[in-house]
Amino acid sequence: MPISMLWHKLKHLFNENDGSLPEIELNFNNFTDVEHAFSILKCLSGENTEYILSVENHIVSIQYEDNSTKLCANSPIGTSHIMFNDIKSINGKPIPSLGVGFWENGLVFDYCMAEIWNAQSLEIFFEILLKLSKLPTFKNVSTPLYNEEDSMLFWSAWEAYRSNS
Repeated sequence: MPISMLWHKLKHLFNENDGSLPEIELNFNNFTDVEHAFSILKCLSGENTEYILSVENHIVSIQYEDNSTKLCANSPIGTSHIMFNDIKSINGKPIPSLGVGFWENGLVFDYCMAEIWNAQSLEIFFEILLKLSKLPTFKNVSTPLYNEEDSMLFWSAWEAYRSNS
């Protein structure tokens, strides 16, 4: 299915700003793949990027070489969060900022719904999800904050993208 059709299905989940921060979770069977996922995201965002980490309501600036996944994993679930403000696709195309929280067996992306999202940025986001879903202990993708109808729309679009890639 062309990305334009997938965008048509999911547009309201990305560019109609309702003030929420939707979440998309990736679950793994072990922390090793969570660390690998973080390394992939760091590579896509570039070595000069500074990451802002929020741990237990404290803002900490961390550098590229810091092992922030261990810091996140050792924090209580939901208390650590990193903003990736400069992620680019493998081809160098930018995507809107993504927040990422990490825990022992997974990570969760959150994003601001805004008009800057479009078919190209959805494709880049799906490209990132696809790359991460190929890690050895990947289990699933879920959308815990979407309603049931939107979860089904996201899931069907994701499966269509994944099966054609």
